[in-house]
Amino acid sequence: MVREAREALRVAGIETVSLNRRGETKAVRAGTMHAMKGLEFQAVAVIGVEHGLVPEPAAVTPAAEDAATHAQDLQRERRVLFVACTRARDHLYVSGTGQPSIFLPP
Repeated sequence: MVREAREALRVAGIETVSLNRRGETKAVRAGTMHAMKGLEFQAVAVIGVEHGLVPEPAAVTPAAEDAATHAQDLQRERRVLFVACTRARDHLYVSGTGQPSIFLPP
C-alpha cells in the first residue's frame, strides 16, 4: 500500500520521502502504520482502512483456531490503527474503498 501511494503521489508531481526521514523537507512523508509510533505530524492521512486490509488478515489468528488469541490479535491491530490516527496534531484523514474496516464506526 505504501509503494502504491508513493507512486500515485509521484505521478501527481508530489515528492515523497520515508516516514522516518529527519529534518526539514518539502515532501510527503510516507510509511506504514507500525512505523508511526512516537512520531507527530501536523496532518496525517491513514489510507486503506478497509475490510481485508485493516486488520491485517495475516496478523490475526482465526477465531476457530483460538478464540482468546484471535481477540488479542484484534486488540493489537486496533491499537496500531489508534496510534496511527493519534499522530495528527491538527488534521486527520482516514480513507478506504469498498467496505470499511471493522474498526471504524458504522
